Amino acid sequence: MKADFVYLMASKPVEHLDTLAEISELKDKNGNSKYSGKEMMNFNDSLTVEQLQNSKPLTKTSLSVKNIILLAQTPNMPATDKIADKVIEMENVVGDKLQAIEFTRNKYEKNSYVISATTNENNSKTVSLDRNLNKNSIEDKTSYKSVKNDKTYIIKKTTDLRNNTVSKIRYREDLQVGRPVFENEVRVIKDNNNKVKHYEYVSPSAVNGVYDIVYKKPDGTEKVVSSGKVDKKTGITSVKKDLKSPDGTRTQYLYENDPQGNRIVDYKITDKNGKVLLNKSQTFEVINENKFITSRNNDKYEINVTENTISVQDLNNKNKKAVFNADKEFIGNKKMLLNTLKQFPGEELIKMRENVDKLESIPDPLDAFYNGGSRTITTGSDRFLLLHELGHAVDMKDVDGNSNDSYENTFYKSITADKEVNKTDI
Repeated sequence: MKADFVYLMASKPVEHLDTLAEISELKDKNGNSKYSGKEMMNFNDSLTVEQLQNSKPLTKTSLSVKNIILLAQTPNMPATDKIADKVIEMENVVGDKLQAIEFTRNKYEKNSYVISATTNENNSKTVSLDRNLNKNSIEDKTSYKSVKNDKTYIIKKTTDLRNNTVSKIRYREDLQVGRPVFENEVRVIKDNNNKVKHYEYVSPSAVNGVYDIVYKKPDGTEKVVSSGKVDKKTGITSVKKDLKSPDGTRTQYLYENDPQGNRIVDYKITDKNGKVLLNKSQTFEVINENKFITSRNNDKYEINVTENTISVQDLNNKNKKAVFNADKEFIGNKKMLLNTLKQFPGEELIKMRENVDKLESIPDPLDAFYNGGSRTITTGSDRFLLLHELGHAVDMKDVDGNSNDSYENTFYKSITADKEVNKTDI
């Protein structure tokens, strides 16, 4: 050890110094000291006698000093010798290509952990562990460049040991988008005897945000559970889904619209016994460019648009109506905001009138947000994102955002007093 290092450690207990001396003798694969003087100082300054002793098994691994110190300092972690065993196991699997390895808590699952390793080929391997350090899943991420088109692809293969499922996803690197673009996924679903139950094939459909999903059984029979299509002759966009959850709940969904703006939505959910939990039907009929008739189940609405206003009238209840004045209530690009509201069903326009005072335009709809203090939605031209922000406005209708205290008090009250939020049966 260097003299200045020994001098700075002089005040430490003998047990502490003995452990440091033992760690300082460790060698890397080339026979050189595994840890530098600076790294030894980090051990010395950061860990107590007990923590330093506890870290010894981890120093036999390729974990960074920062990772080792954090693990030694963190309470309620698995025994460090068991962690070290799992890390070394991963090191042996990755082999000489190992560049870095890390052991952390799982951010997305309580009482579970993750070992992540990267290689010098920019590939990675990740193992998810339960509280007893048994494997939950294994993920391998590799990349390659296609000889045919010179594009780079990323393959992510995940083996879920809990559900006996293997998934392989292919992404394409896209510099213009700035992130990998999903291309397709194949999932193999097996039973408890390791026999294939079915395959799932997922790929982007012709409709943005919708995926084509096909289930295929080993005997060759197929079932389309999700599809998005655009008819080349008529221009009609259609989305169909028929999904069933593990508990038997079935969700059926149909959406269609045409180039003129007419659209229908049918949405039905039933339990495993066929009992209807939800049955919703919506239509949007274009009479002309400034007049529309919309419906939701038995409710019907008439919408009229002028140069500066949009109004809606419930045709079954003359007292249920709403009006928006662009000159008084819209900020920024009033024409764009008015054109976006023209796509709204009648019941949503009435809901917006009840919960929103102002609309403000922005160029990028992805930056949309709701301000509860001024009851203002700042939004772009995407009606789905505007509907999303309207949902926040409805949730916050009884919340006072004028101060931190009033916000905290009324936010809690709004949740506990809301019958819909606290409903326990369907």
